[in-house]
Amino acid sequence: ESAQDYRYFPEPDLPPFAPSPEFLSARRESMAELPGARKARMKARYGLNETQAAFICDDKAGADFFEAAAALGAPPQALFNWLSTEVQRHFNKNNLRPGDPPLTPRRLASLVDLVEKGRVPPSLAKQILEQVFQTGRDPEDIVAEQSLEPVEDREVLEKLIKEIFAAHPKVAEALKNGDSRQAGFVMGRVMKATGGRAHPQLAQEIIRELSLKP
Repeated sequence: ESAQDYRYFPEPDLPPFAPSPEFLSARRESMAELPGARKARMKARYGLNETQAAFICDDKAGADFFEAAAALGAPPQALFNWLSTEVQRHFNKNNLRPGDPPLTPRRLASLVDLVEKGRVPPSLAKQILEQVFQTGRDPEDIVAEQSLEPVEDREVLEKLIKEIFAAHPKVAEALKNGDSRQAGFVMGRVMKATGGRAHPQLAQEIIRELSLKP
C-alpha cells in the first residue's frame, strides 16, 4: 500500500466513537457565539439597528463590555451612544480597548444611570468620564466628593436667570418679543454660572416662563 491508500484504512489507535445526543448538545453549548448570530441576537434583544449592532459586534471585547453594562441596567440606546462617542474617544486617546482598566462595565453603567435619572446633565457627565479615565475612580464617588449634584432649586435658578436678563436687556427683550433663539444664550450663561450643574429642563422652563412675563 501507499500513503494515498492508507487514508482509507481504519486507524488502529482510534477506537470507534458514537457521540450521544447529550454529548453533542454539550459541545454545541460550549461553542463560541459567531459574530453574525450575536449581531442578530443583539438587534432583537436590545433594539439596536443594523449599524449599531455591527459597531458593537465588530470586536468581541466591545460586545462583551456592552452586554455586561446592559446587564447592570444601563438602557441599551443610551449605552450605545456613550460607547460610540465619548467612550470611544477616550479609548482611542489612551490606546485602550473595552474591558481595559480603568473603565469597567459597572462604572459606565453607573455614569449612564446618573444621566438617565437626571442627577447630572450630559455635559457634566462628560467631565466625570474624563476623571474616571484619569483617576480610576467611580462616578458616584466623584459626584459625591465634588458636590456635583444638579442645581434643582427653582428659586435659585429663577433668581440667576433674572440676573442674566438684567445684565443683558437686549437679549431679554428679544425673548419677550418671541425670538426663541436667545434662549440658548441665556441657557449658556446659566450653565456657566452653575458650573454645568443647572437642571437643564427646569432652567429652560423658567426661561420660557420669564420670557412670557411683561
